[in-house]
Amino acid sequence: MRARRARRKPQDGSAGAAAEERGEGRHQGRPRPGVPAHRLYRDAGSRKNHPHYAAPLGKYQGRGVASGFWFNAGGESSAQVNITEDGNVVVTTGHPDIGGSRAGIANICAELLGIDYKRVSVIIGDTQTVGFSNLTGGSRVLFASSMVVTQAADKVIATLRERAAKIWEIDPEP
Repeated sequence: MRARRARRKPQDGSAGAAAEERGEGRHQGRPRPGVPAHRLYRDAGSRKNHPHYAAPLGKYQGRGVASGFWFNAGGESSAQVNITEDGNVVVTTGHPDIGGSRAGIANICAELLGIDYKRVSVIIGDTQTVGFSNLTGGSRVLFASSMVVTQAADKVIATLRERAAKIWEIDPEP
């Protein structure tokens, strides 16, 4: 029905309804990458030539194409990674655990440091023990926390390299 009202053939789908790419938008103060949905419809010929589109339709049947885009900007998050005297690791983050995010953070940190995940403890800090962390919700928590845990683990690795290099009198670069 919509295609007929827009004076398009139904098989052309929503070729003219897709959003154009925009790189100037902002989400939480960060540049938003372009959303090139219009490219999905640019080459309608490949879609029309697919065997599915050649199959006959019965009464009250039709064909549709759907697409979607979801953007996760992360927002502000804080984490600390500390190595204890016995070589275990304590990660402090400002987000409550929802959906197993502490387990995910422990695995990410262990992978980055090259140790067994059982040697990593993740604790939830308050505002006096760790910096500001934006809202806790859905998939944002692990996405944002893993970004700052990765940065903190990289700093720990750099510090450990520098200390070992000083003791062994070698260059800290790998």
